[in-house]
Amino acid sequence: MSDVRTLHSYARSVLKRRGVKVYPGLSEVIRSDALAILGQDVDFARVFQRREDDNPLIEFYSKRKRYYDDHYGFCSIVYAAVRKFEENPDSIPTYDLVLVDEFQDFNKLEVSLIDLLASKSPVLIAGDDDQALYEFKHASAEFLRSRFDASSDEYESFTLPYCSRCPEVVIDAANDLIGNAKAKGHLSDRISKSYKYFACKAKDDVGRNYPRIVHAQRHSNQISSFVLQQLSKVAAVEKAQFSCLVIAPSQEIRRRVSDALLAKGLRSCERFEKRTDEDVQLWRALKLLLKDKDSNLGWRLAAERVLGTSQFNKALMASDGLDCGPFKDLLDVTTRKMIKSLRATCRSIRDKGEAKPDSLTHLQDALKVDPSTLKLNHISRELHKGAAHLNVQGLAKIPIRVTTIPGSKGLDADFVFLVHFDDRFFLTKNRVTDQDICNFLVCMTRARKRLFLVSVNRSASPTFLDWMDQDRIERV
Repeated sequence: MSDVRTLHSYARSVLKRRGVKVYPGLSEVIRSDALAILGQDVDFARVFQRREDDNPLIEFYSKRKRYYDDHYGFCSIVYAAVRKFEENPDSIPTYDLVLVDEFQDFNKLEVSLIDLLASKSPVLIAGDDDQALYEFKHASAEFLRSRFDASSDEYESFTLPYCSRCPEVVIDAANDLIGNAKAKGHLSDRISKSYKYFACKAKDDVGRNYPRIVHAQRHSNQISSFVLQQLSKVAAVEKAQFSCLVIAPSQEIRRRVSDALLAKGLRSCERFEKRTDEDVQLWRALKLLLKDKDSNLGWRLAAERVLGTSQFNKALMASDGLDCGPFKDLLDVTTRKMIKSLRATCRSIRDKGEAKPDSLTHLQDALKVDPSTLKLNHISRELHKGAAHLNVQGLAKIPIRVTTIPGSKGLDADFVFLVHFDDRFFLTKNRVTDQDICNFLVCMTRARKRLFLVSVNRSASPTFLDWMDQDRIERV
């Protein structure tokens, strides 16, 4: 199991049911139901992730899950697999070896599944507690640390100290950061391990070309220009294709930087993100209805987007009855016609590649897509593609990903730009926490060749920058 997503896929296969259906946001859907029907705000994802097996509201979740076409959520499908194995240990399969990576990202529920597999098969666990970023899903590096501990009689522990990804200066700077953090009383529970440069000709050449980490202080509206300037210099050295990753501390900043780079003609700029905006819900609802025109989950999601709060909550309350029937029958005629029309338009686009102008406009309005804005953006990008400044013609095809700190996990690139590198964004309420340190360590170790740190606060030096040997820093 290479990561958490693989674990979810495995849990799905464990259920051994054809056509197992998964809706990623089911926990939030049923959380909304509980608020409307029971008057309780229940974080069902937390209930499952923390193994609150005695929570009586799990029955409410199960009831709503069955009503919503028996879809599973990401948490409940793992929970179902764990409960199956716990209730019937003989059903736990055996393997020659179970390999688990990124174990520091696992929560109690996911660890439960691994422990069950370990009861029948040898298990190899890999992880790094310096890269524990997923507190938001109740993951804990303690699960990794407890298994690594010398007192554990379940696992034999060893370390892999060499890093073949990063150049020597980045590894040395990471060690500076860790050393200073520990000296200041942070990372007290960290697994004691070395972080060493893997010397080889290719990496030694990188070190000669890019001997230092770059730090710059620029106004926020100058960041895209700075990225282009530096990439132009890189292109002169590399004389070959290279990759670039831009990491921003928030979704808002990520969008601004991405839009600015696209406007300057970098058409290979990719917003690497998990879309969480509300408009995606209607897309998902329509896709469900295209597969099954009577899908209770599809109708429920669509209704939430097109109805007012009071009308929608009234339908939710009615759906909790013993003989409530299909969710679509709980909606008024006008709402049913509207959703059916949107579905018909999507079907026409899917099957014929076209739609009536009025129907298309109606769909665009419902999805909050502004065609004129799209056209203006397109024209703006086309106008900038041929711009002679900054040699953007030669950079237009350079693959650039723009993401957030959690989104950078698992990614790497030749050249990494960490933007808005200021205490305001990288510390928790202007004080250093272990999580802040781990966040920064993950960001800086994405770089295969060079790391660029771009601050917008010209009056103060970032704390983490001060924790590094200043001879490793080039200021531009």
